[in-house]
Amino acid sequence: MKSLARRMIRLLLMVPAFSWLVQARAALDVGDTVVKFSAPAALAGKPFTCSLAGALANGPVVVYYFPAAFSTGCSIEAHAFAEAIEQFAALGATVVGVSTDDLETLTKFSSQTCQGRFPVASDSTRSVSKSFDALMQTGPTTPTASPT
Repeated sequence: MKSLARRMIRLLLMVPAFSWLVQARAALDVGDTVVKFSAPAALAGKPFTCSLAGALANGPVVVYYFPAAFSTGCSIEAHAFAEAIEQFAALGATVVGVSTDDLETLTKFSSQTCQGRFPVASDSTRSVSKSFDALMQTGPTTPTASPT
């Protein structure tokens, strides 16, 4: 069986092949200050309020964004994070997923796809995603008409 790290790297290498589906960019660099958000979240199907400041008090936090719970790509990604959670813990890090899905959807996603291994926060207002410059436009973009 391939190691989880190898599977995650393989998945990340596949992303450029599908780049026409999703336009995403990372605007944060190492050392950038982030907004310490609080948002409704779920862990193992149980709702609570997720606080980034509270999580950071326990050590480093990996915050990852996904556009749609239960979509194929997002489910693969969440499953990979769930499978690697012990590796993150060994480094002293916790994982928090953030999506613009509603809390009801994420409550189910947290127990099913995330296997109850890490919390997922609902950013239905998109304010957290905007602060991290993490909003993604899915699907092909419509070209703008050039002036003639």
